[in-house]
Amino acid sequence: MINRVTLIGAGNVAHHMGKALYAAGVTIEHIFSRNQQKSNDLALLVSAEAISDLSRVKPCDLVILAVSDSAIPEIAATLSRFLPADTFVVHTSGATPSAFVASHFRRYGVFYPPQTFTIGVEISFAEAPLCIHAGNEEDLRELEELGKRISTLVFRINDQQRQWLHLTAVVVNNFPNHLYALAEEVLQDHQIPFDLLRPLILETARKVQTHSPAPMQTGPARRGDQATIEAHLYLLEAYPELKEVYEVLTKNIFQKIQ
Repeated sequence: MINRVTLIGAGNVAHHMGKALYAAGVTIEHIFSRNQQKSNDLALLVSAEAISDLSRVKPCDLVILAVSDSAIPEIAATLSRFLPADTFVVHTSGATPSAFVASHFRRYGVFYPPQTFTIGVEISFAEAPLCIHAGNEEDLRELEELGKRISTLVFRINDQQRQWLHLTAVVVNNFPNHLYALAEEVLQDHQIPFDLLRPLILETARKVQTHSPAPMQTGPARRGDQATIEAHLYLLEAYPELKEVYEVLTKNIFQKIQ
């Protein structure tokens, strides 16, 4: 059973995961971050020791690498100089293969939450899915038990599946949020509050919680309303970036309904 954890990282994922683990009774031994202030802040919240040197990481039940994808290989390699090869080490990335950890530690895995996290914005971690993967069944069961202590949605997802999941997570989260930002810019230019779109955003998201997305599609492209589409494109002459996105998505929606 995993009861003692060290967190490598103090960013968005580490912040929320650390708080969830601590609330579930897991002891957080150390918080490492190159940003000393962030590690101090998170350590204070979870009664851990903030460290700024990886050589000070001591063996524990699990080491979680909650860092950027590009930092995982380097940090795993550095940790292998100070920790036994049978230390259980996992990362939280959706896009990085577990092999980057497996090349340094015999016990390796993934503890990936496909959710958007921001420090200062509270979220129920219990409602965030957790995708787990490990090199053997015993370690997988340990991650599963730990995952169920902080989330009601724990899934066994292998490396290949996780890559596809991460890709689609970008599509449904990062892309729409960028569209929200582009829409807000347009509204601000015309002194219209973004608040007028918030109920629409929520209702669109609510519908796909219980229905397949495709039948829920609405709008001028779905209706084949070419006059409205042309009117929108005329207005978007002043916003070439958004116009390009509008044209591509409109074409794609129209093709899907043919």
